[in-house]
Amino acid sequence: MALAMAMLVYGCGRERGELFPETDWTPAWPEPPENPRIRYIGQLSTQDDLKKEVSFLEDIGEFFFGREDMGVMVRPYHVVMDQNDNLLISDSSGSIVHMMNLKTRNYRQISRLTKEKTLHTPVGVATGQKYIYVSDSGLGEIYVFDYKGKFQFSFGGDILERPAGIAYDRADQKLYIADILCHKVIVYDTDGHYINAIGRRGMGTGQFNFPTHLWIDESGKLYVSDTLNYRVQVFNRQGEFLFRFGRQGDRILMAFGSEGNDPGRFWLPAGIFIDDNNRIFVADSFNKRIQVFQLLEVEQP
Repeated sequence: MALAMAMLVYGCGRERGELFPETDWTPAWPEPPENPRIRYIGQLSTQDDLKKEVSFLEDIGEFFFGREDMGVMVRPYHVVMDQNDNLLISDSSGSIVHMMNLKTRNYRQISRLTKEKTLHTPVGVATGQKYIYVSDSGLGEIYVFDYKGKFQFSFGGDILERPAGIAYDRADQKLYIADILCHKVIVYDTDGHYINAIGRRGMGTGQFNFPTHLWIDESGKLYVSDTLNYRVQVFNRQGEFLFRFGRQGDRILMAFGSEGNDPGRFWLPAGIFIDDNNRIFVADSFNKRIQVFQLLEVEQP
């Protein structure tokens, strides 16, 4: 009887769906009469949003036994994508990292350190050639996993106080970690050996006041979100200051979104990642989702 009911409910499995289907209403910015430059295209909040093809037998198995890992975002904080379309999302309140492959639609959770221990407050994620690096601000260390989600080793506990943003330089194979309480950027090699530190607390050039997020561009420039100095500072591969931009009260070029929980609205947005297709992924923390936007080509007059 239960099997017959499952067959009626689930039919013949589920076909692969379009990841971000077009809808009748898609918010865009800026508003008319100006030409739109950014358009909302969709969101991800659970593993079901991947719309993976599921066979009839898999569907029946889920009906009777449930899923081994159920991917539901609690408070996504940071988002990054690797070269194989793996979207990795740190979930600080869920104590896990969600890994969603946007090509294969597979889902995996990264959390387990030992049989008894898991991640506590993962905030930053960086992808290397062999490993995934996760900064855990609660545990005060960097945790290293392979791409199957298996824990490999950790480092930084002897130096780091409150690690946050993390970035990987593929050319130099170095890891940069923003330490909020040390007011520094700490540099390691990919095996977790300390190299040096950049900056100290202050308001001057090359100094930080609660640095949070990091990014490294293709030329190797390091961008540091110097939060309470209200600016972004930029350094070269040698850790030398290059320039900075932003200050408290600066006028902005354009903003998109507003407060709320409808499509295109935010409740404490955090990490941002832009992929090679000019899609903008925003960790919308308190709305428990990743919102996705498309940066549009604008014809010049």
